Amino acid sequence: MAGQHGGQHRSGTVPDRRATVFLVGQTVSATGTQLTKFALPLIAVLGLHATPAQAGMLAAAAWLPGLLAPLYAGLLADRLPRRPLMMTLDALRLVLVTLPALLAAQGGLRLWVLTLLAALVGLCSSAYSTALFALLPSIATPEQLTRANGWLASGESAAEMAGPAVGAVLVRVLAAPLLLLGDAVSYLASLVTLAAVRVRPEPAAASGSAAAAAAAAGSGAGSAGAGAPGYLASIAAGFRVLPGLPAVLLTGVASAVFIAFAGACEALKPVFALRDLGLTPTLFGIAMALGLSGGVAAGLLAPRVAERAGLRRTLVGGLFLSGLAEFFIICGGAPGTWYNAPLVSVGECVAAFGVTSYVVANASLRQLLIPADLRGRVFAVFGFLNGAAYPLGALLGGALASAVGLRTVLALAATGQVLVACVLAALRRRLPVTLAEAAPAAGADPEPVPA
Repeated sequence: MAGQHGGQHRSGTVPDRRATVFLVGQTVSATGTQLTKFALPLIAVLGLHATPAQAGMLAAAAWLPGLLAPLYAGLLADRLPRRPLMMTLDALRLVLVTLPALLAAQGGLRLWVLTLLAALVGLCSSAYSTALFALLPSIATPEQLTRANGWLASGESAAEMAGPAVGAVLVRVLAAPLLLLGDAVSYLASLVTLAAVRVRPEPAAASGSAAAAAAAAGSGAGSAGAGAPGYLASIAAGFRVLPGLPAVLLTGVASAVFIAFAGACEALKPVFALRDLGLTPTLFGIAMALGLSGGVAAGLLAPRVAERAGLRRTLVGGLFLSGLAEFFIICGGAPGTWYNAPLVSVGECVAAFGVTSYVVANASLRQLLIPADLRGRVFAVFGFLNGAAYPLGALLGGALASAVGLRTVLALAATGQVLVACVLAALRRRLPVTLAEAAPAAGADPEPVPA
């Protein structure tokens, strides 16, 4: 693997055809997921006459599994063969999203059933995304990781743009429960492309082997004659390894704090745009959707950005650009001013470009530095931190806005994001200059990790 770094043709940085088809399958699956996000509230409110509290419970049921990821998702991704695990999860999700349409056709769909199904799909999706993060280095070489992560990020952004639009068109001719069948088809596409992709065995201990050994020793797995570590010790290994991976720990903490400030911005932005800037719901929706094009562009340009700017500049610059872009909406004029909608759209576009550039670079860094047999658990730890930071920031932002005003809180949250980028810049020497420095060294432990 390390021998491929020197004198490699440019085509070596592009995933092979099967890997490309797999990445397309993930984009199709992401679009189906957006269809489900669009359809579930419609089914609950229009078909099952849910109250606001019940609609909130439905949304929470789909979101809460992400917080539980460290308790199950990381361990599954690290203990079980990853590709068969992901194929099983795709099959389970296919069945689960098909059930509401079948029950609705028989008149047997109930709100509690829909909520339970949403929670089960959320549990499967959390485990799937964890396993995908852990598996990707077995599909793409270190030279291809940035491009592969970029394509996944572009696909996510494109799905967020297309999914609700497709759902809005289809719901005119189809009952809302039938929209979930589109998600079922997308899971089938993901399963088929996953079965076809070529997966390489990975070393069990990559460049973070010392950290892995420390985590194993702390959990009791490294002692002579000890059996497999228990459940709690195995979960704790995902936390214990972090002090030995300073770059991963630094970006993980920076991400969580940044996301808390972003949560405040995202919670207040619709209220500010509709009430203070005078945008109509349709115009606001169009402006936000167009802004997602920045994420699509950032994902596609990720390899070029990483090559020219380097890892440190990409990470710092991505957060700085995203935080700075939040000031665009604050600069809006009185309600009805002609440039309010363009400001929202341009600000979202720049913010999406910055944060996607950061996410792609950070994902590639983590995949190269975290030991292969701990990758799922560490990803789940950060998923928990990010999942908790976002609603916390939204709650605090909403409470503070009631006291000092929307524009002030948006400005404070945007400033907080910029400050996170400045702190990361001050500590940049803890980060590799380029991803090539983080790539696994030759001579790593050859024991393969199940993929």
